[in-house]
Amino acid sequence: MIEKQREKEFLFELERLYHNYNLIVVSGEDYIELKEADCSDIDTTTKVIEYHIDLLRRST
Repeated sequence: MIEKQREKEFLFELERLYHNYNLIVVSGEDYIELKEADCSDIDTTTKVIEYHIDLLRRST
């Protein structure tokens, strides 16, 4: 139950970063960083966000 709540809070913060600051989280094997979102193609931006969220979920 606590884990689901933390996940919801985390996703809310990601959404807030995107909508308020045009930033997305990008992650790799051993890093997490914020990058400016490319809003020229919303579908691609959404896919990038979903991809990196999946990477973060797998690493935790």
